[in-house]
Formats: sequence, C-alpha cells, structure tokens
Amino acid sequence: MTNPFEEIPELAEAQKKMAQKVECIGYQPKKGDLIFSLDIQYVEEDAFVAIDVLRWQEGAEKVYLSAQKAGMEYRPRYFSFREGPPLLAAILALEEKLGEKASCLLVDGHGIAHPRRLGVASWLGVQADRPSIGMAKRPLLAVDDPAGRERGSISPIMQNQELLGYALRSQTDVKPIYISLGHKIDLETAREMVLQLADQGYRIPEPIRRADHAARAFAKGQSELGEVF
Repeated sequence: MTNPFEEIPELAEAQKKMAQKVECIGYQPKKGDLIFSLDIQYVEEDAFVAIDVLRWQEGAEKVYLSAQKAGMEYRPRYFSFREGPPLLAAILALEEKLGEKASCLLVDGHGIAHPRRLGVASWLGVQADRPSIGMAKRPLLAVDDPAGRERGSISPIMQNQELLGYALRSQTDVKPIYISLGHKIDLETAREMVLQLADQGYRIPEPIRRADHAARAFAKGQSELGEVF
C-alpha cells in the first residue's frame, strides 16, 4: 500500500523551485479590475470548479462552472499538484471565453503561509503569472487567534521570524480566516482586499461563498448557480 506521507522527490524539488519564483510585491487593485474567486469540489477524481467573476468596486457579474480532472491523487504536502491543474485549466479557458485576463485570483486555499511556502494560491499565481491571494478556513502553520474580537483584527502567521500571513477576523466575534499572499501582491494589499470582499456579514468573503455554493451544487449535478463553459 502506498504511504500517503511518503516524500515525492521530484514534486518536492518542483515546490522548492516554484516557491523561489513567488513575488511579494506588485498588484494594487483599480476600479473595474477583473477578479476571479475560485473554489473546487471533488467526486473521486472528477473536479468541479466554480469561478466567481466580479469587477473591483463595481460588483459581481457571474459564476462560471467547469468540469475538470484532478491533477493527481491526494497526497499530503503536495495538494497544490492535485488542485492546481484543474483550477489553472478552468482559469485559462474562462479568460479565453471572456477575451480578458484576470487582474487577480482569490483562491480558497493557502499562499505562502504553507510549510514549503507554496500553497495552491502561490502555485496558481506562478503558473498563470497572475497576482493571487490565499484565503483559507484553517491554518497550516501555528498562529494565535487575533487578540481583538472586532472585525479587522489580525494576528501574524510567522515562520523562522518571517511574516507569511495573517489570521484575520473578518467579522466581529467570529472565527478568523487565514490570509497570505500568493504571488505578485504584498500582504497588506491582500489583507485589505479580502476584508473589503467580506462585507456581507459572513466569515468567508462573499465571492468565495458564491463559488463554494456553486461548486458544491455542480458536484451534485446541479448547475443552476452558474454557467457551464
């Protein structure tokens, strides 16, 4: 039986090389920028991708749905190689359909706040050469809850005395979410964007919530929450 925790040397080396390509500065959002927010659900090796599309400071446009195949079997520490390829394929196909590239990707997953500093948001950012942000529901690294209970309170996610992300209180008196830069963006901009998008009173930013609901329904054979492409 395969040991799921066994090292895969070629993938570990690929992670190391890709992590070195991550850029921690760059993107600043402008009104009208195209923002893709992504979620994915699985039924065995079938991957059901939902991409919520909005214009920055102008509002939501639509959710798009794409059926893909998982990049590889699930292996701890190499999750981006399973989830990244179907997300990337869906992004590129949607950009071709829309005739416009995404200005920024908001990913339900981690950026550099990852043991090897290459969560799926960073994998996607580097592979697609797009600014990207990681927004996760659970941390992979040790972090305290924000000291404050108010919306916007933060606590740093540190590794080897380096700031990699924040635990962010997106709403007053709710559990935090975990923010890290993915690629071509700085951490403060990533934090500010996620907080602005979490403006509907829910813990999870609204575009990720829409993508999550649409992907879950799509995996059950229901496509009413988006357009299949």
